[in-house]
Amino acid sequence: MAMQYHAAQMAVRPAGQVHPVRAKQLLRTRGNKEPMETVVLRHMKKNQSGTIKSVNVAGVLGRRIREMGLTPGTKISVCGRAPLRDPVAIRVLNSILTLRNNEAEHIRVEVDNNQ
Repeated sequence: MAMQYHAAQMAVRPAGQVHPVRAKQLLRTRGNKEPMETVVLRHMKKNQSGTIKSVNVAGVLGRRIREMGLTPGTKISVCGRAPLRDPVAIRVLNSILTLRNNEAEHIRVEVDNNQ
């Protein structure tokens, strides 16, 4: 049986097993077996696109984000960032929105791998 060394855990585990933290990031696989990774919108790079998977905030901020059209299943792409990386400009529903990083922190996006 092949063994795989995982530096983060400093442990040896059988090949094919995924680290528990990494397993949460891999939501599903496509027909071509490429993993679909989820990231926080705040950490997406310029020209990267994906689909919103969840908005993890309640109250007034959560309602405001959803009213802007940022709901699960919506396609978005990062258009640019300010010089100090805050705010981030995103294209959603044929509009360009800007979000502060503290707002973008609550939005999880499944990143497209074909870029």
